[in-house]
Amino acid sequence: MSRAIRLGPCLLVLCVAGCVTAEAYQKQQAQIAALKAQAIGQERWLNFLKESLSNLQRSVENERNQRFREKNCKNPKLSEFLEGVALSDPAICRPVALDKALSFMSTQPVGFVYLHPGSGLSTLHPARDSFLREDLFREEQFHPASRLLILVQPAGESEAEGHMALAVARQLKMRLREDMLPLSQRKMDILGPELLPCNLRSEDKMQQIHRGSFSIYPLPGEPQGKQPRIRIWIFRSDC
Repeated sequence: MSRAIRLGPCLLVLCVAGCVTAEAYQKQQAQIAALKAQAIGQERWLNFLKESLSNLQRSVENERNQRFREKNCKNPKLSEFLEGVALSDPAICRPVALDKALSFMSTQPVGFVYLHPGSGLSTLHPARDSFLREDLFREEQFHPASRLLILVQPAGESEAEGHMALAVARQLKMRLREDMLPLSQRKMDILGPELLPCNLRSEDKMQQIHRGSFSIYPLPGEPQGKQPRIRIWIFRSDC
């Protein structure tokens, strides 16, 4: 028997096997395409459910916070001021309203930061850092509706000095979220920073507003007297 005759059946088997395999492959590809389409549909539905759940959670949280604020915040002016800041009302920090705003904000727990212009947060005094972490930001001090407000006073009246003050205050806000606040509070609302005018009339006025608080005074190593400085207020409020 010749070699060609002997190989004939084998070649026939291979040919048939190859044809069957190709057919099966095409069938598998169709099944895979159908499964992919099904998976895409399921993923879209899952994303829709996640978004709906997230919206519902935010709605419930907002409702809870609103009820908490209505129950615990007894100062409607304070609540109005904070809501105005939250909505970025450009009239909130006008100079004519500054003393009044800080007067009723003085009823809220506050921390101060004094910085040398141009040095950023590198001149943040260790005592200020410790006060914020260990006193103002103690975990048991926070409630469901708690939020922070950052106000910043530039070193001078120029536009450049205002931009510099805001940039430093934004750096501080980022540090609060990433490092200084308790882990459970790092997604809380932080309003601002809002830029205050430089000319606060007089430091005596500020000391009257925050009377009894030694933290209003500069610490050793911080800008003293009439030295240029960026001053930041960090208020904690349940309103």
